[in-house]
Amino acid sequence: MVQAKRGNKVTVISPLLDGDQVFPMPAQRSFFGGNLELLYSSKAASSRLKLGTNSAGLAEQLRPVLERTDIMHIHSFMSPWTDTAARLARRAGVPYVVQDHGKLTPAVLKNRSRAKQLYLWLGGSRVLRNAQCVVPSAEVVAKEIRQWDPKIICRSCTNGKEPGEFEGSPPPRLIAEPYVLFFGWLDPRKNPDLLIRAFASIADRVKPWKLALVGPDGGYGILDSLKQLIAKENMQDRILLPGMARGEARLAWLRNASVFVLPSEGEGLSLAMIEAAACGLPLLLSPGCNYPEAEQHNAGRTLQLTDEAWAAAMLDLLQDDAKRLQMGANARQLFLKLHTLDAVGEQLEQLLRLAASRSLTLATS
Repeated sequence: MVQAKRGNKVTVISPLLDGDQVFPMPAQRSFFGGNLELLYSSKAASSRLKLGTNSAGLAEQLRPVLERTDIMHIHSFMSPWTDTAARLARRAGVPYVVQDHGKLTPAVLKNRSRAKQLYLWLGGSRVLRNAQCVVPSAEVVAKEIRQWDPKIICRSCTNGKEPGEFEGSPPPRLIAEPYVLFFGWLDPRKNPDLLIRAFASIADRVKPWKLALVGPDGGYGILDSLKQLIAKENMQDRILLPGMARGEARLAWLRNASVFVLPSEGEGLSLAMIEAAACGLPLLLSPGCNYPEAEQHNAGRTLQLTDEAWAAAMLDLLQDDAKRLQMGANARQLFLKLHTLDAVGEQLEQLLRLAASRSLTLATS
């Protein structure tokens, strides 16, 4: 969308599903005076081995588009859909870039590493090496990828959001008390249990603050164990598990929070973290969030994954209003500097133009 608004011709080819969720065929398929064209494959489905989306219907949509394409932007990695897109681009002589969105962080590669290492050996590494550029969302990850395979050309481009979404009067509060916010999948790699223990250890000293762990069970079946841990710590009235939040509820949780916490073992570049910065929240992060900019700009802190470190950091911010507000203001300025759609769109366009032999028409798959 941003590239089309900037005057580039963009064709998007997409499946009509995201995981187990299937979407209806959109009625409108052309936008911005014809600069943005949307094409869909209704044949695509989840692959048999749960390796993402299969490539059914992709070739018939993509081949005619490649005839008028200068560079292809592959908006993911590690699925039959993206592998086929790369193969078709190579056959057509069209250069491509791969934006991995977290699939190549060290922590993610280590998770289920045998299957992923096998995939890389069978052809995934070739997809990356043949790309004009691999584009992770954090420079820390780009450095790791270069060290892992020096043959891969790698350059980072951050994630972006529209600033207006986080401006003006916030939606009504969903709880009256001030709260610390975790926002995302309840995934063991994001360590929500650490947050529960850390907050419980300081709860008596920070009344009436609460901790809200907003998000669905991440498919790992840990929701019941988190509820049991909350009960064990006698925190049922101080630690909340409200589940998935979309639309107005999502904005209400984000914009009325006071501190954002993400003790993740590995992220590409968390959109929830960027949205929290857009809302002016100080950021308490782990090294796996790959965001040293938070400390560099005094917009937050990077903490080791221990209960004691997170308890001390939360206590410090909740007891010091001036420090918390200043960090939040710095986080908002950091967002405006690095993560608006305009800033990211310009950064990505420059990268695509450098990668393309010709640069007037862009395609994405």
